[in-house]
Parts: sequence; C-alpha cells; structure tokens
Amino acid sequence: MLYIEHCTLFIRGGNKMMIEETKRSMLDALCVARNLIRNNSILYGGGAAEIACSLAVDAAADKYPDVEQYAIRAFA
Repeated sequence: MLYIEHCTLFIRGGNKMMIEETKRSMLDALCVARNLIRNNSILYGGGAAEIACSLAVDAAADKYPDVEQYAIRAFA
C-alpha cells in the first residue's frame, strides 16, 4: 500500500512552453494513477491488441502444411 500525504514537484525548463508541457504531462500521469485506484480495469493500448492478433494468426499458420502457410505468416 502506498500512501502519499503531501508532494511538491519543482519543474525547471528552458522556456515557458516546456514547463507548461511538463505540467500537463504530470497532471495526466497523476490522473492515470487516480483512475487506476478508482477502477483497476485496464484497456491496453499502443498496438497491444494488434500484436495479440498477429501472434494468434501466426500460431494458426502451423495448421496449414503447404505454401499457404507462408502467406498467412506474411499477413501476421
């Protein structure tokens, strides 16, 4: 269990835009942590579903003994 009562972040950057982007990113990260505490179900992103489908198609290619197997693997 992690319990944080107070936290201060010092942000330093080369210009005001950099600082504002860093503040926005920190707020996004804190909101993600808050949402995971409220509801811990996760929907994976970043191509995770596509990679899982590709692995399943690649595994299914073993069922085809002929040249079709190569086409299926290329699609995967």
